[in-house]
Amino acid sequence: MRFRELLLFLSLLIFSFSLFADRVYLKNGRSIEGVITKEAAGDITVNIGSGTITLDIKDIDSIYRYSASEQARMMGKWSYKYYLRPEFVSGNFKDIAEEFKQLELLRGKAIESKKTKDAGEKEIARLEIELEGLKAELAKVSREFTETSPDKDIEKYNSLVQDSNTLSSRIRLAGYNKENLQKQMSSLDKYISEYVNELRIFNHALSEKTDSLSGKLSSKEKYFLAGINKQLTDMEGDFRIYPVSYNSLGSSLVVRVLINGLVTVNLVVDTGASLIVIPMNIADKAGVKIDKNRTMAVTLANGRKVKAFLVMLDKVKVGEVELSNVRASVLEKEEGGAISGLLGMSFLKNFSVRIDAKNNKLILEKFNPG
Repeated sequence: MRFRELLLFLSLLIFSFSLFADRVYLKNGRSIEGVITKEAAGDITVNIGSGTITLDIKDIDSIYRYSASEQARMMGKWSYKYYLRPEFVSGNFKDIAEEFKQLELLRGKAIESKKTKDAGEKEIARLEIELEGLKAELAKVSREFTETSPDKDIEKYNSLVQDSNTLSSRIRLAGYNKENLQKQMSSLDKYISEYVNELRIFNHALSEKTDSLSGKLSSKEKYFLAGINKQLTDMEGDFRIYPVSYNSLGSSLVVRVLINGLVTVNLVVDTGASLIVIPMNIADKAGVKIDKNRTMAVTLANGRKVKAFLVMLDKVKVGEVELSNVRASVLEKEEGGAISGLLGMSFLKNFSVRIDAKNNKLILEKFNPG
């Protein structure tokens, strides 16, 4: 054994009865900071905070022993970085640590669900456009069909029958695919909702626990809380919150909505309405393009069904949040009253919606992880 290695081996033997915070310098120029937990004739085991590694003595150049202050600094750094490891969690916060681990798992599921949902929503929008086009084609074929006599033009009649059957089949298939995707989107929503709810519950539990120990926190507990709070700050960054002022009309909430950057209207917040609903005069002022062939039936708040046209609004702004390409329906006839229409799910589905009745605010919360 060379003299240098002999000195190293003897130094390891001397320190074998206790643990030391050291920096181990390797012959390849690197160094490792940790606590030597085991020494043998040919190797040493070092705890590096996230786990342990074993080093061959032949690869070690020298070991620098930390002072008490350096040891404290290193343990503090570890406590902050590896705050969820059992050895860094005090008994007071073991339940909080376990709950936070579950919260992190929920966050992962929510983020994956959001990605899948975004892709699904795009496909649903594509299918809806496809369905509208197919239905318009079918309506055109149906008109020609009623005007064509099989006795006078059997070839055209048969061709129209075939076109009608083909279009009907494509409509059924697109409708089936859309319905299945919508069911999948609903199941994905539960993961996002669960994460949102559990995050609020966890924040409340953490606040109560911290308050109960106020002024009695150990250094380990302070490092633990610093690590947890850093992660919670990142989690809060997953959300954008938009408070919107509202007025009450009976049991309904009314908000001001800017359409296409041109017209501001009063709309009732209605989670039961699938689309935004506005009257024809507002659509005209907002420059909305209307295809009279794209019709639908809309049920008003009083239960009456009226004819409407399906349209796409370029921009819809509520408070400080603005969305592009929002589907809506335009009433064929203007309805009387101070309320112009409904703010439906074609806008609201993009948010978690809650009411702050104390401050007359509609809270639109969007889960949008970076």
